Amino acid sequence: MVELIEEYGDRIELLHVKDAVNLNAGGRPTFTNLGEGDVPLQDILAAGQEAGVELYVMEYDRAPDGEDFVTTGFEYLTGQEAGENERTVAVTTQVRCLAGNAYLAVRALNDEDVPLTITLDTPYGSKTVENVAPGKNAYQAFPVRSSEVEAGTSSVTATDAEGGTATVETEYAASSCG
Repeated sequence: MVELIEEYGDRIELLHVKDAVNLNAGGRPTFTNLGEGDVPLQDILAAGQEAGVELYVMEYDRAPDGEDFVTTGFEYLTGQEAGENERTVAVTTQVRCLAGNAYLAVRALNDEDVPLTITLDTPYGSKTVENVAPGKNAYQAFPVRSSEVEAGTSSVTATDAEGGTATVETEYAASSCG
């Protein structure tokens, strides 16, 4: 298989990936989760990556537990734990006072290595900031329109271009600016 990928790799856009045991025994092979069989998948996947293959389809004929197969296969192919497409942001929420008026200041730091769209939500307003670069902040001071702030929660949602999201809720204490 590796030799075929090396020879025809410039024409291969997609690899159909399976794993099995009893490959050289008489009869049919027994299919299994990716990485649990006798197919030299690491060599095949490395050749595919070298050839520039962009898409991989994984299959397990008659998988006894389809959800387990999908989870195991995803983790095997990507090296990531399934469900880990959540993005991380560090959030601070503070009450600030200016001339006797209260403001709820929300700052979200992009802790990722890709740009994020960050939405800051509070009881006093909402703001979305697009393309927040890695290591940069989205910030907004929302006017409370009062000198008093009741305790509450702000919510920050970060989304990457591929749909990975994270929502962080931060509590803040009641405060008075008067």
